[in-house]
Amino acid sequence: MAENKKIKGLTQRVSESFNDDQHEDSSQYIDWVSAAIVSRSQSLRRMVTLIVLLIAAFEVVNESPRTQLTLGSFQLSKGSVVIQFVPVLVSFFYFQSIIDSAKLNKTQRALSAVFNKWSSQAGSNRLDNFIIPPMPIFWNIGGTSLGGEQASFSSKIALAASAIFMAIFLLGIPAFQVQAYYALYWSPVGNIVLWYISVSMTVIFTAAGAAYFFGEFTAEYPD
Repeated sequence: MAENKKIKGLTQRVSESFNDDQHEDSSQYIDWVSAAIVSRSQSLRRMVTLIVLLIAAFEVVNESPRTQLTLGSFQLSKGSVVIQFVPVLVSFFYFQSIIDSAKLNKTQRALSAVFNKWSSQAGSNRLDNFIIPPMPIFWNIGGTSLGGEQASFSSKIALAASAIFMAIFLLGIPAFQVQAYYALYWSPVGNIVLWYISVSMTVIFTAAGAAYFFGEFTAEYPD
């Protein structure tokens, strides 16, 4: 029976990839990883903003039956097929944002590991925090920051605010879904078949997102 290969930590993988004298190669890799962080963080900003806009659009239409909003080529109005699936879109983007956040977190850890290989003294002083692009305060899962005695009072305030916003976001979306489906179920112009289909899809995406979140952000990976 073949033995299971031990998962390599980031430090080991970096050590095997770059020699101590390969400063130019590690510097180039740091540039690539920094660009990847910028791209993924911008994508997350857009996705979280889209989630907020979808929730706001649903609430406006639900509270104002005569209101009609346009989402691309779709017309959003009370009783329409589109509004039945707004919670599904929210849950899908919720799941996707958690997946992308986990990838972003790993990318940030990779940058820190390579930066430490490039200069162990700079790494021990956490100078990599000054080249990692800033994350949005409302969605900073796994965001790196100065810790311990190196953290300023303002940094601690920002971290606390970020944690509060993320908690509201992670718990607020399931709360919105419950409220949305309650309103859709009792809507006199709703479709019960579409309601059940929509609920099923939302439960799948939301449960998958929650499972992925706790699996990724509570797991202990080797350094």
